[in-house]
Amino acid sequence: MIDFFHTAVVPAGQPNPTRGKAVFEINSFAALNSVLVPFLSEFPLKSSKALNCIDFLRVLIMINNKEHLTLDGLNIIRDIKAGMNSNRSHADKIAYIESVAESIEITPGWVSGFMAGDGSLGISLTEGSINPKASFGQNNHDEALLEAIKRYFNLTNKLTNNKNPLNNDTFVQQLSINGYQNPAVSQLIDILTEYPLFTNKCLDFEVYKTVVTMMLNKHHMTKSGFASIKSMVLANRLALNEAKFN
Repeated sequence: MIDFFHTAVVPAGQPNPTRGKAVFEINSFAALNSVLVPFLSEFPLKSSKALNCIDFLRVLIMINNKEHLTLDGLNIIRDIKAGMNSNRSHADKIAYIESVAESIEITPGWVSGFMAGDGSLGISLTEGSINPKASFGQNNHDEALLEAIKRYFNLTNKLTNNKNPLNNDTFVQQLSINGYQNPAVSQLIDILTEYPLFTNKCLDFEVYKTVVTMMLNKHHMTKSGFASIKSMVLANRLALNEAKFN
């Protein structure tokens, strides 16, 4: 990210003591104008976050034109800011995503990026049972986006709903791709192999991919194969938990 934007990493806020994280901020107008704006023009956001992007770019244009130096311009920017992110109404987000639903185009590279940000990969272990699980999650105002992903993977299962701990009026919807014989699983593995993940989630993917391959080869049906899979999954969980505290 630093090399891509030719800028600096600036810590923002206080890190969560149970889940430390670094925050990347683009603090250069040159980087915003020469890198981020062209990038977002070529690869537009597909969720309702695109509304924030539209407002962000509108303000950036105003600043480039020095409109922020006038009282009227500054007041317009303040009004724009007041309606962004969590201040934007749920209804506005739904209206936007429904207006573009038919034109949402899902691509392999986008799937990888979405998995990195709003997806999960894991292996469910129970007594005598192994179940590879992949999922994508979004607030329910972006249901149309998950439906587009469903069509892309030719899935028929329904979305599941989970209560949003941050807002009692909304809920998080989840699209799951479970099992190891599902054609969507091999499609997802092919995508993430060609467009690799760059965060710690790549470790989850390597385990996920290995377990699916072992199950396709029936290794999980042997005592030694089952034990090998269980050991691999537990070791990965331990490694990721240790990484959170280091």
